[in-house]
Order: sequence, then structure tokens, then C-alpha cells
Amino acid sequence: MISGSTWDTISVELLEDLTTNRGVRLICILSDMIPYHFPHHFQDPESVAKFVHFVGFLARRAASVVCISHSTEREFVEFAQHVYGTSPVTKVIHLGSDSSMSRPATRPALPHDVDTRGFVLNVGTVQVRKNHQLLYNLWRRLAQTSGVALPYLVIAGAKGWLTSELLHQIEVDPIASKVIKVMHHVSDAELHWLYNHCQFTLYPALHEGWGLPIVESMQHGKPCIASSTSSMPEAGQGLTTSLDPLDFHSWQAKIIQWISDPGELKRESAWIMKHFRHRTWDNFRSDFFNHIDTLLSGQT
Repeated sequence: MISGSTWDTISVELLEDLTTNRGVRLICILSDMIPYHFPHHFQDPESVAKFVHFVGFLARRAASVVCISHSTEREFVEFAQHVYGTSPVTKVIHLGSDSSMSRPATRPALPHDVDTRGFVLNVGTVQVRKNHQLLYNLWRRLAQTSGVALPYLVIAGAKGWLTSELLHQIEVDPIASKVIKVMHHVSDAELHWLYNHCQFTLYPALHEGWGLPIVESMQHGKPCIASSTSSMPEAGQGLTTSLDPLDFHSWQAKIIQWISDPGELKRESAWIMKHFRHRTWDNFRSDFFNHIDTLLSGQT
């Protein structure tokens, strides 16, 4: 079994030998096909080439590829059929998430007026694919023209690649710097507090393999505006507002609507709390080992 970002370090030649000459049956957990479809979102072309080489091997030699979403499965199968002419054995097993109810919550360092002004939350590594550029543009425009009491935008996520210029803009922009707060080092307890106390969350990523922050938002009963692409509607269970991540005006209109109507947010939150289906890591583990048992029994 192979899981995680092992494609960057593992020897495909060794795997070829194990599966071709030594009778090893390989199962791999595949999160996404992002480096193949979006090589321009990565800093190192060599890493992209390694990824494509690795998933090419999976398309030819893996006994089974476990995909974390139907979106990832579709992309991988299309890649295998188009590039290698193969029809790999795949299985979709959605990820789990930790329970939020028993976590400690610690207030992070935020402006004192955040309790009265409120804030909207975005969680995720600050990198090009996560589309923080849209959030910067939105909050800058809203600060100038919205005509509503604008809450802070809190971005909680480690600094990724290809974003230094954007972070510089946020920091020195005389308008955006007053309404956007970026937090690169957030503990689990602080993240729990942020989810608990935000008005709603935003997740405008251009592409995903799953979308864990969407699930975490719903776990906390918080409405989420998320992208309509790839796996994100799947992660949202039909309980999020899905918008085109490139449609600035649709995001602007929905954000203004939610800021202006607390009653609608309460109704959205109640609907989420009633219908959200929490999937645990035990669920993932059980489904995964059941899949292995099925493979070993020769039923697939």
C-alpha cells in the first residue's frame, strides 16, 4: 500500500520490479491529479514530471487505486485511458475528519474589535491554486463600495509557493491591510476557535482532490461558500453554496447577502446541523480494509 505524497521520493523503477517480477500487488491512495492538470501552479517542474511518471505507473501496474473523491477517480481514469489505453481498478473512499465537539478552543491573536465587528474565515495553505487572489480582490472592493458593516476576513493557513507578491499586497495595501488578517501559524485549538466564532467560511479554490476545510466548516455548523469545481460540491454534501471560482460578481453578491442578513445565516446553519453527515477516520479505515479484503478474495 502507498499513500500520501510518496510519488516525490519513491522509486518507480523499484515498484516496477516488485509488481512485474516479484508478484507484489500494489494498492495506492490517490488524493488528486492536480500536478497533471495544473503544472503552472507548482514551483518545481521536476516534481510535476515525477508525479506524472508515478501516476502513469499506477495506470499500468496498480492492483487498485483508491481515490478520495469521485472527481479524482474520473480524472485518473480519463488520464489512464487517454495516455496509456488502460482501464485501472479504482475505488472511491471519502476521507474522514476528526470530531470537533471535544476539542479545546483557544482564542488566537486577533484585533480587539473582532468580537463586535465579526469575521469571515478562510482555511488553507496560501498558494495560487487556493485562489486567495479572489479573496483579496473581494475584500478590497467590499471595503470601498459594499455599504455594509464589513467583517474582517481571516485567512488561516501556512505560506505556500508563488504567493509572496500577493501576501506583500495584503500587508502594505492601505485598504486591504485594515480588513484582512493572515495567520500562518494556527494551532488546532485556535483553528477550532476560529470555526466556532466566524460568521461563515469561504473556500474559492480553483481545483481540489477533496476539500477538508469545507467539511470542517459544516462540522462546526458554519455556512460555506465554496467553488463549484472538481470535488468541492462532493465534499459539501449539497449543503454549501457553490459558485464558479472565477466569477467575482457572484461571490461579491452572495457575501454581501450573508453579511446583510444574519437571519439567513442562522437558517443555513440550522440546515447544516440537521443534515450534515459526519464521516470519521474509523469509517475510512473500515472501508479501506474492506476493500483490501475484497481484492484478496478475488471479487474484483
